[in-house]
Amino acid sequence: MADETRRVIWRHPRGIYETVEVSGTGVFGVPYSYRETVYTQERDARGVARKEVQPALPNGGRPAGGPRIPLTDKEEKEICEMYETMPLAIVAASMHRSSKTVRAVLEKHGVTVRKYGPRTKKNH
Repeated sequence: MADETRRVIWRHPRGIYETVEVSGTGVFGVPYSYRETVYTQERDARGVARKEVQPALPNGGRPAGGPRIPLTDKEEKEICEMYETMPLAIVAASMHRSSKTVRAVLEKHGVTVRKYGPRTKKNH
């Protein structure tokens, strides 16, 4: 890779970027050639090609589980109505909420949460 050459094929009229052809010989003596378009130093000096790196906040700077979007009264009513005929997990999935949120809404409105568990057979 010591004999790699770079040559400018095309340059933007205002010098924003240029297309460069890179060619050379690979590790096992196989020749290669590729083209890439890169921002020029003039463009980068104006600060367009690079971003200022901000220090990362823990968990992306937001609460665990994503942004907290409050429920409207209409959504709470809809959750209660859906729960009359559907299981809690399906209500949560269709409303794009967690099961914990749906359970809290049902408790807030006094809806009795159905108990699911292992079913046992009765011996007759």
